[in-house]
Amino acid sequence: MNRKKALRLGLACVLAATLLVLPVSAHGGHGRHGGCHRSGTAQSAPAGISVCPFEDCHQGGRHAHDAGLYCGYPHEGGVCAGACCALCPLEDCSLTGRHTHENTLYCGNNHAAGFCDASCIAAALENGAQN
Repeated sequence: MNRKKALRLGLACVLAATLLVLPVSAHGGHGRHGGCHRSGTAQSAPAGISVCPFEDCHQGGRHAHDAGLYCGYPHEGGVCAGACCALCPLEDCSLTGRHTHENTLYCGNNHAAGFCDASCIAAALENGAQN
């Protein structure tokens, strides 16, 4: 392998590692709840938050019951990975994708599940890679 190919491969590896690390560091990565709730600042969640098991609870997003942290959205497999957020509730908002209103994270895309499961981010990244 010549030197230019080795340099390109090394640069691609560094770029890939940076893309994996930046989302974690941008959200704090401290394991505190946030991001999937209706108010307050958006922060990342610890991996593996259970879907709320309380049938009488109607709160969407991450929230607590008796010091236990749960997510109110119906994730497949019953586990929230921390990438979800509420859909934008403002009728006059024309923003698409992830955005904030008063320090609360929302998604302006149309998701059939009733919440953003981050599939729109994956689709945008895939479309960007194809261009």
